[in-house]
Amino acid sequence: MKIGIYNSNTGDESVESSLVFLAESLSRRNEVEIICHGKVPLLDDFLPPASLNRIRIRQVDEPPQLVTDPGNPALGYQRVRDWGEELTQSYDLFINYSDCCPIYNAALRGVLLVQFPQRWTLSPYRWLWHENFKSYQLKLVSSYYARLWTKILWDVDSEVVRPSFHPRFSPGVKEKLIFCADGPTENHCLHEAIKKLQIRLPDWNVINGQTNYANQGLASNLARASIYIRFQEDIASCPPRVVPVSDLLQVMHAGCVPLVNNIGSYPEIIRHGESGFFWDTPDQLLEYAFVLTRDSARRKKMAKAAQRRAQCFGKETYVKTVLGHLQTTFGIKQHNPLNPALVWQRIKNSTSQFLSERKVIHNTKL
Repeated sequence: MKIGIYNSNTGDESVESSLVFLAESLSRRNEVEIICHGKVPLLDDFLPPASLNRIRIRQVDEPPQLVTDPGNPALGYQRVRDWGEELTQSYDLFINYSDCCPIYNAALRGVLLVQFPQRWTLSPYRWLWHENFKSYQLKLVSSYYARLWTKILWDVDSEVVRPSFHPRFSPGVKEKLIFCADGPTENHCLHEAIKKLQIRLPDWNVINGQTNYANQGLASNLARASIYIRFQEDIASCPPRVVPVSDLLQVMHAGCVPLVNNIGSYPEIIRHGESGFFWDTPDQLLEYAFVLTRDSARRKKMAKAAQRRAQCFGKETYVKTVLGHLQTTFGIKQHNPLNPALVWQRIKNSTSQFLSERKVIHNTKL
């Protein structure tokens, strides 16, 4: 089977890693191409050398701009549709990662994977975009929160596939360090709350920074940090602009206890009071921060719970779930390598059952 995988969300590392993991699994029994224009996914960042030769890279031109002619408004839409049809018609299965209205899929089977839906621009030709959605038989989203807004904004039904993430650094020896991501510049109350933390916790180091994991200094700080605080902007917008959960999973994997706003898909990741805390006001933020800094036993327990929770979003779980949907929707079966320990246990159980039945037969004959 010839499979094409296309990423419209260029620059989103969580999408790129998920795409590569899925491509690697599908390439074991199929011909797989990753379609891209411009930046090529860094396959060697995610895959072992043995898997790289099974995946092809197909470079294509940028899709045409949607510029409509006042005399023939449908012409611009038709150009975009034709581009998608030409791109996809050679595949038996086309998989598209897209947060905006997807290109038209001419492949026999189509899968649309959405991280979070973007708003549509009002247009009298919106019905043409609905035809694009209909060309994908399977629609998958990264959270129940995204599924809700996909239905509201796009009127599209979908199934949930938990996101995956690729660990960028390993946990280090934890120190009395609080890392505040994207520190507030205009919110005076939050700014004062951080000042109170610094004054009332003189033996703790409180630092601000951006979550750019390519920065080795940042990775070192997060590996050593015990507490992670996220200031979420645009909470009042509808829907709120939410930082990708891959950032949150990175810090939980590192053993940081997260203190974040209770918005978006975060409640699907964090279990309040077990693997992190949700706060709505600066006073709540201070309360939870003091609880963690004063009770080292609870802090360590919650850090381990955060790490266990992050493991639930590994690449194996993600790939297995997507493959399950492919089998249910299209009947596409994939070979899953057997776990040697599981095989050995099955052999032991079968042998034990065989000997037990043989003994019963022997005693019956006697």
